[in-house]
Amino acid sequence: MLLCLLLGLLVIEASCGGSAKPPPRGVVETSIGEWRFRRFQQLLDVEIWVPENPAVGYTAGYVRRDADWRGNVESDDIAVAFVTRYQSEKGITRALLQFVRRLDGDFDYNISLQSLGDVRVITVSGQGEVWAMWASDKHIVKIGGRGLQEIPEELVGTYGKSYPSRLESDILDRPLPPEEPSSQPVPDTERDARLIPVQDRTTRGDTISHRDSGAASIGCASSSQNDSLAPLAPSARHAQQKAGV
Repeated sequence: MLLCLLLGLLVIEASCGGSAKPPPRGVVETSIGEWRFRRFQQLLDVEIWVPENPAVGYTAGYVRRDADWRGNVESDDIAVAFVTRYQSEKGITRALLQFVRRLDGDFDYNISLQSLGDVRVITVSGQGEVWAMWASDKHIVKIGGRGLQEIPEELVGTYGKSYPSRLESDILDRPLPPEEPSSQPVPDTERDARLIPVQDRTTRGDTISHRDSGAASIGCASSSQNDSLAPLAPSARHAQQKAGV
């Protein structure tokens, strides 16, 4: 009787498409539909910094199968997934909202809330880039690229199974979540001047700096196409650093 009940629960979970565990190295290192996996990188410098919440970044590069087969890869044939894994959930949603609102207000990007592949995401578009971003437990996920005509919904849906979105339907209309109290108080004279710590950016094996990731290549991509591996709006990240957000 008990065995039958357990089997029934497993069948129900499978039929409902239960969530998969996050990959050990953050990103999906296999091909997904029309997107062929080509490259993994670990980043020592993350894009969205959260106070008192250390993180490591991972990226995966994908190329459309038909373009890869032809040996002629254009900008619209390359997609990138970034996963930032934090030590805890503390401050992640707040930091993500600060980041996208800064892109919208200061750097002329368009942001909106959409559902792609059954995943609720914040879409960011402008200056030849399109991205989907969302928060999930201890992670921030970003999928898209430079030169893409649209966000790869197939990739978003697959990552959403390992990283369920915790964004609420009115997330962009609400005030920022309150800032959590610091466990290490910073003197007032230092708080305004606080900068993001500069980490070691030495390239070693598959580990490279986020700042240097534009030098990476995927398959037959040219140097201009390789820029799709670079972080979204470096100028925005630098401004974020100076502002201490």
